[in-house]
Amino acid sequence: MAKFALVALLPQDETDPTRMDFVSREFETPQEVADLIAELELRMPKWRAVTICHVEDLPLLMEPPKASDG
Repeated sequence: MAKFALVALLPQDETDPTRMDFVSREFETPQEVADLIAELELRMPKWRAVTICHVEDLPLLMEPPKASDG
């Protein structure tokens, strides 16, 4: 089975909900994702899922945008 990843926005500081940070985590099974989501719901209710993707696609999602040529 191919590995996959969850990309999420997590609060940087619980006192300022506008400050979020992109994070990612890799998984082997769907159950691992479900366990993490349950944990996040309890510990950080303001978290937001961005996407679930194949691990091979993760670098494309996490790198900063390239400057426009024109």
